Amino acid sequence: MISTEELLLVATDLAAGSTDAHWRRSISTAYYAVFQMLLSDVGELIACGQYMKKRLPRVVDHKTLKNIAIAISPESKKDPRASLPEHLFEKGVLPEVAPELREMATLVRGLYEARQKADYDSGWVAQPKDALEKLKNAKIAVGLWSKVRETEAGRVFLTGLLLGEKLKAR
Repeated sequence: MISTEELLLVATDLAAGSTDAHWRRSISTAYYAVFQMLLSDVGELIACGQYMKKRLPRVVDHKTLKNIAIAISPESKKDPRASLPEHLFEKGVLPEVAPELREMATLVRGLYEARQKADYDSGWVAQPKDALEKLKNAKIAVGLWSKVRETEAGRVFLTGLLLGEKLKAR
């Protein structure tokens, strides 16, 4: 897997480009820097070897990341833990969602939506400011994640990425 830092450098180079294609790829690459960072941490969480880490992109999907980001972003009206099995909540297993994690989720959601637009909306014309804004947001998201990745809430977040809908109560 390409490192987060390498992808952010590529996104920076692309943001300095002079065409719509450069700026679109910068936006997409900024999103993937964050996505790959989270995939790497999922791999660390389950302590799998390099063979399995290479397969994680097929296990963790973008929609799951988007849905978790929506659920825990500050705009969400519900407790993000509400969609998880009640027995976990009752035993006090689930942690409160840290403000840094909520802020990161908001940035990830915006990056996801921008990547969708950059990659699939042929009628949209990217501007340098779009690429620079998303690059800045990706860097902020990386910094916020570094504050919460070792916490219980961070591990629950990663578990949610790995298990997705399977984590909901049946």
